Amino acid sequence: KTIDLMTRNHLPGGADIAALARAPIADAGSGGTGFGLGVAVTIDPARTMMPGSAGEYFWSGIYSTQFFIDPVERVHAILMTQQMPVPTIPVRRDFRTMVYAALM
Repeated sequence: KTIDLMTRNHLPGGADIAALARAPIADAGSGGTGFGLGVAVTIDPARTMMPGSAGEYFWSGIYSTQFFIDPVERVHAILMTQQMPVPTIPVRRDFRTMVYAALM
């Protein structure tokens, strides 16, 4: 029950980040992403323009670290890097694309 509560979108009215943010948020600026309790949550995979499932949750850290858990596909992955974030390098998108491509 705790994980279910944490990974549910808690934004008002079930909105996504793009609808509420004044400026794009680095890893969630394309829409389709909400916020749970301590994690970002995919609510509309098509709008994220990345591989994944509704209900997937993730977070990005400094130096481009990443993790995501996709309970639908039963996939989880962690990327530990030491690369200062660079807006021209889509680390999250590339990482997920490679993980899901390896599963096919």
